[in-house]
Amino acid sequence: MKYNIIHYCVPNIASRVSHTASFAFSNIFVPLLIKAGEEGGIENLLRTDHCFRKGIYIYKGIVTNHWVSKLFDLPFQDIELLMAAFH
Repeated sequence: MKYNIIHYCVPNIASRVSHTASFAFSNIFVPLLIKAGEEGGIENLLRTDHCFRKGIYIYKGIVTNHWVSKLFDLPFQDIELLMAAFH
C-alpha cells in the first residue's frame, strides 16, 4: 500500500486481464515496429536507438542481459561491444 493505493505485481498478470493487456502491449510494440520500419529494420533500429538496444536480451545468439546470463549461467557480452563488432 502506497499513497492509499494497493499495488499488486505478478509476472503473469496479462493472462488475468487479457483484453487490457493486449491494448497495453499494442501501445508499446506498435510504435517500435513502425520506428523499425522507418529506420530500415531492426538492425538499424538497434544502431540508432539506445533505449531499444538496452531492451535486447539476446543478439545473434549471444546473451546481452546480465541478469539473464546469471539466472541461466550463460556467458554474457555487452550489447554495445557486440554492435561494434558486428558492424
